Amino acid sequence: MGWSGRAPAPQRAKLGRGVENEEHAMSQRFNTTIAVIGIDIGKNSCHVVGLDDRCAIALRQRWSRGQVETRLANIPPCLIGMEACVGAHHLSRSLTCSVTMPG
Repeated sequence: MGWSGRAPAPQRAKLGRGVENEEHAMSQRFNTTIAVIGIDIGKNSCHVVGLDDRCAIALRQRWSRGQVETRLANIPPCLIGMEACVGAHHLSRSLTCSVTMPG
């Protein structure tokens, strides 16, 4: 059998605990509370991963920079970790202001 010129298609990635989801959105369990959120800040978008109390992945999404504050406002208060850079300091100041001063 010769080379067909095409590599085999990669297998679909599985999320934590064998759950497949193309959107990498929040898990279907609505009673899941997020205890820790990790944010990887990029130029145009941020990758967000949220863990529940058992350290299982409850949230895995990619948000644009403009969506971060809005989406985090809809999540109960939790520990947020992100890299140390100018953008992270700006984001942490704006998140702190939105938490301490509602509205």
